[in-house]
Amino acid sequence: MENEHNTEFAEKLKSSVVIVITFDKSGSPLRGTAGFFLNKKGEVVTNELRDAYSAVVKTSYVDDYPVKGIVAINKLAMKIAIDTKGEETPFLKLCVTLPLEGEQVLVISNPISSKEAVLKGIVSSSPLFPDIKNVIQIKPVDAKWLEGSPVLNINGQVVGMATSIWLDGGVRNLCVHAKKIINLRRQKIQTLSEWTEARLIKSEIKLARELARDPYHIGRQIIKNEGYLSALNYFKELAKKRPKEGLFINGLTAECCMHLGYYREAIEAYKKSVFYDSPEIQYNVGLAHHNLGNYKEAIETYKNVLQSKPDWTGVHYNLGEAYLALGNRIDAFDQYMILKYLDSDLAHKLYRLFNLYNLDVCLGNA
Repeated sequence: MENEHNTEFAEKLKSSVVIVITFDKSGSPLRGTAGFFLNKKGEVVTNELRDAYSAVVKTSYVDDYPVKGIVAINKLAMKIAIDTKGEETPFLKLCVTLPLEGEQVLVISNPISSKEAVLKGIVSSSPLFPDIKNVIQIKPVDAKWLEGSPVLNINGQVVGMATSIWLDGGVRNLCVHAKKIINLRRQKIQTLSEWTEARLIKSEIKLARELARDPYHIGRQIIKNEGYLSALNYFKELAKKRPKEGLFINGLTAECCMHLGYYREAIEAYKKSVFYDSPEIQYNVGLAHHNLGNYKEAIETYKNVLQSKPDWTGVHYNLGEAYLALGNRIDAFDQYMILKYLDSDLAHKLYRLFNLYNLDVCLGNA
């Protein structure tokens, strides 16, 4: 977009352009977005004010007008009403004639922007949106700070509102056509806090419905309500139906097997898991070998885990116990000495195992 400055033209139009400052539930500022007056009653059109609980509108001639609420909204635009304290506001006229490809348009920045007041752009065809009649692409890009600003034809009439989306690794500057603004359906005025709370509730309901269809969430619910055996059978059937997700499902299968004491099956399932090399999964593999009496395999696995997590006290304890099970009191004593500095309770617990395994050891001042 060519950054050409037209001061005289800007002064005539900029009084109708505003910036909407939004605030969260605690009253802390969220963000600012541009907008513009649609009529003398002080109704402003802007982008969707996400997460806002309150807002003020700033202009080039008044510090701020408090926002009373939302009077109309669709997926691309929002119309808000402000408290003008009885004053009439300057406004811009809408034009429903769609600009042609190659036609020059002007974008007016918000009144407190440090950027150019008026930017020139060209309407370009949009193969990305061939079926959307009410969206225009403007080139070149790199003007995300203009979101909510009016886009005007050379006669100074609003043909749309600037917005942008992230697509194919870059920002696309679009113009929501004036028809979308004109067709905003009026509703009973709703405060921003009411609208945001309603959106949050809808989001929670949507999430709950998605989770209700999510097989992994279903499996977790089966574990909670019916136990690990039912969940294990569920995940085995799920792996057959969704073989491409087997790497993830195998981890859940292994978890069920561990809780059920099916240690050999757990080890095989873990080997096929996408997270097999993670310290947490390796610890579980070592624990499975340990419970099977495969102490040499458990020791090697525990030692691998400690390479990435040297202060994991539970691994040191299990490693010491595995050494004792093999009669290796010297290496077990080394784990005891490490635990003395990391976790004295586990150190004393390991110490008591020397008697359990009938191994005598000189522990000094243990």
